[in-house]
Amino acid sequence: MGEYGILGFVALNLLPFRQALIIILSIRFLHKTEDSFLKDSYYVIITLLEAQLFQDRFQRGGIVAQVWLPSELQPYAGGNQIIEIEGTSVRQIVNNLDAQYPGLKEFLYDPDMDQIVGSMAVIIDGETSQLGLLDKVDPASEVHFLPAIGGGLSNGDSGQHKSTVTVIGIGPGDPEFITLKAKNVLEQSNAVAGFTTVLSVVDQYIPHDNVIKLTYRNQEELLTELAKQAQQGKACVLCAWGDINFSASELIDRIRNKVDEIELIPCVSSVQVAATRSGLKMEESIFVTLHKRSDDNDFEELNHYLNEGSRNIILIPRPFDLMPQDIAKGLISGGQNSQTLVTVYQKLSMSDEVSWEGSLEELSNYDSEFSDLSIMVIKKV
Repeated sequence: MGEYGILGFVALNLLPFRQALIIILSIRFLHKTEDSFLKDSYYVIITLLEAQLFQDRFQRGGIVAQVWLPSELQPYAGGNQIIEIEGTSVRQIVNNLDAQYPGLKEFLYDPDMDQIVGSMAVIIDGETSQLGLLDKVDPASEVHFLPAIGGGLSNGDSGQHKSTVTVIGIGPGDPEFITLKAKNVLEQSNAVAGFTTVLSVVDQYIPHDNVIKLTYRNQEELLTELAKQAQQGKACVLCAWGDINFSASELIDRIRNKVDEIELIPCVSSVQVAATRSGLKMEESIFVTLHKRSDDNDFEELNHYLNEGSRNIILIPRPFDLMPQDIAKGLISGGQNSQTLVTVYQKLSMSDEVSWEGSLEELSNYDSEFSDLSIMVIKKV
């Protein structure tokens, strides 16, 4: 057909008749004339008309996308190949198509798996959809539903999917510290996993009952179950305390070994809240976590920074074998001044948040238990 023929075909499909006619006549003239001035003039006309097309699409329907259907589905949509539908996600597009053309949805949507059927691919503005129903659709986007390679028109054939789990940090405990991104991911999820105390912070954002409650004993088994659901194409989320970059490394490693991909969403951390409570500047402080178990001396790095004395130290203990009292005893045994002041914050940002302040010696003799959600601050002298 050639590039001019293709442009004419697109004009007929996308533009009002008069605008399309002008472009087609211009194309015929361009193909024949050798006059460079006239060619340049007609190119300007075509460009202006194309710009007018996109402006018209924005003004007509607000958040409107053009949906292109394959020939097999056009009989279920009144014979239409192109339909203008409002929607900001693929899920909304599918639901609004169903409202306009009842019966069409069954060829696009698998209700058992809550996903696009495996026999259908979704192309948004030339890019293959990666998130299926969760993918965003911008105003004036083109959404193409195409039969997947090797697949025909069918209902509910889920096929094989790349397994992806999204890991989100839920913050230090106050639900208001959860980021909008994490909240949106939870609201669009099909399955959510996490420890019970973690899930209690975000349960208001989970719109379903497919909640997997982990314990330290069963986490391996249940994370495998979460991975299986991800392989089925479900939107799976794993929740962790605080910020995932500080204390969720072991949990992340466990799920990483079970799926093809993980997506990490950070959040506000207890380290930031502790710095705020103590009035510390982050550029004058150093963060040390004892969460990761190793054969190295747990206090070697900590003693180094205390001896150096140039930075404030924000320290996360390790539940439950290296708690604040154990750390105080270890530091004193390592030669640190027993009168060094330390603050221990517990359950930061929660309604039952408390703090304790005293010397290393007093802390080493403290006979009450600290929460596993504790963080220590040792200010530079």
